[in-house]
Amino acid sequence: MHLVEQAYSSKDRYEAMLNAAEILAATLALTSAGLIREVLTAAPGTVQQQEAITRQLSQLGNAYSRTGPTFGTWTSWLAALAPLLERNPELAPGLLEPLAPQGSEADLPSHLRALKDERNRASHGNKPRTHEEAALRIEDIAGHFNGALLGSRCLGSLPWLMPLSSEYQSLDHSFHVVAHHVTGNNPDFERRTFVWSKPTAVRTIYVLTPNGPVSLSPFVASRFCRQCLQHEVCYTYKHDSRSDEVLLKSFASGHEIRDSNLTNELAALPQVGRRGRPRQPS
Repeated sequence: MHLVEQAYSSKDRYEAMLNAAEILAATLALTSAGLIREVLTAAPGTVQQQEAITRQLSQLGNAYSRTGPTFGTWTSWLAALAPLLERNPELAPGLLEPLAPQGSEADLPSHLRALKDERNRASHGNKPRTHEEAALRIEDIAGHFNGALLGSRCLGSLPWLMPLSSEYQSLDHSFHVVAHHVTGNNPDFERRTFVWSKPTAVRTIYVLTPNGPVSLSPFVASRFCRQCLQHEVCYTYKHDSRSDEVLLKSFASGHEIRDSNLTNELAALPQVGRRGRPRQPS
């Protein structure tokens, strides 16, 4: 919401609303991706559940190996996630209600899809040309934008954290962790302290669930940006097969950052084969 609040003109506000909507969609999709991947790797369930999770994750695996995820990738992911969570709500606590259809009310994916369509409209040469036109377009999308904000409140109970330090306490076999609250209300990261039962890696992004922290790697990472001269929270964009590096994009600036540490982890994500069947990369 800081993007929208800081917008000065109607044109700026229009752009800020669409940017914020895309970030919301990405945050929801990447949070759920980390959660269901954790289930697949740490506590595999039934064969049917594993196959369903593999199919879901292959959406991102395919995007990373091709042109990279877009606003449309995030909305398609969330729409496909809803039936998976209806059968297995424990995979992503708190996400089923906003994703599932609410009778005559539009669900969260529908609101985000409408905002994605508006973004595509603007991207293909149909941006508002005057402040008055921008104000009218804002009126048209305001209901969907507010619906997306309302549906995304579940993220408040699934915060993103980046540990800065972790000290093992031998007395009670716990880890005392100091972490940045990445998705807090303060534009500058808030520093918080936690006591967890399992170790975490410093400067790795986690989502905090009722059962403890879950790593969001390789979907999200914190890396130093040579243009901003500071660490940026980034999402994985795609795999560059020529250099065998991963391209990351900063949420804040959109700057691209190259990284080789995530290559193997990204390659391990499932992809869909030629016949449309999920496969694990060799």
